[in-house]
Amino acid sequence: MTLILPSILLLVMVAIEAFVMRVVQRKEVPWHQLVFNLNSGHTIMWLFRGIEIAVFHAVSERFSFGWVEGWSPDELENETDIQ
Repeated sequence: MTLILPSILLLVMVAIEAFVMRVVQRKEVPWHQLVFNLNSGHTIMWLFRGIEIAVFHAVSERFSFGWVEGWSPDELENETDIQ
């Protein structure tokens, strides 16, 4: 979820900039450059990466077998000290 919000914020900021250019400054918005920059991969990559992490979290919360939920880093450190 933490990666989806910045991507949405980026798209909102780009839309606000285009609105300001069009309405306030009365300039033509370079839509070709705008779409090309958004489609260059970075925005799409981070958007889908955020979705991937959110889905992974949802699946692990709802369909986990609970095999390792009792493990803690302290218990693992104690086991390595014994050996």
